[in-house]
Amino acid sequence: MKTTLASLFEHYLQRCSAELFAEYGVELTPHDGESPGSVSDGVAGVIGFAGENIKGSLLLGTTSAVVRSTYPVSTANGAEPGSSALVDWTSELSNQLLGRLKNRLLLHDVSFIMSTPVSLAGDHLRHPKLASANQRSVSLRAPTGIVVVSIEAEVDAGLEFRAEPMQQCDVGVAGEGDVLLF
Repeated sequence: MKTTLASLFEHYLQRCSAELFAEYGVELTPHDGESPGSVSDGVAGVIGFAGENIKGSLLLGTTSAVVRSTYPVSTANGAEPGSSALVDWTSELSNQLLGRLKNRLLLHDVSFIMSTPVSLAGDHLRHPKLASANQRSVSLRAPTGIVVVSIEAEVDAGLEFRAEPMQQCDVGVAGEGDVLLF
């Protein structure tokens, strides 16, 4: 079977999402059921990317409860983080997730730059059904709700990539969570 960029996206979306949330103590498992039509108390982070032969965006959508379970900072007197802090943290999660995906795709010679993430919150947020052939989506279950991660990319016909990844040491990419001092 020929490796396609779409199959790499699907593989790495699920893997990178699970790894990212595990860093914050939250286990994600595949969710094969119907995704909720809309989410009450929903939050979403969206971040764009662009490269020589590729451009698109990544969306991470879930509930405030899921985001709260990943929140890394203890607040004063054990209080819960406020809604604006959770919305901001959702942007950061989408940024970290796309960074992980970028690191994986670099091993396949796919490179892009990332934009600044944005986030939103509201009742009855919903993720539409796949809108185009260029969109891939995974639905994952956390202990406190469902996480939907979607990527949509426009890829030029001239994009060439490696079907098999290079070794990490050949690329010179820092690992996720590494501290770089310069």
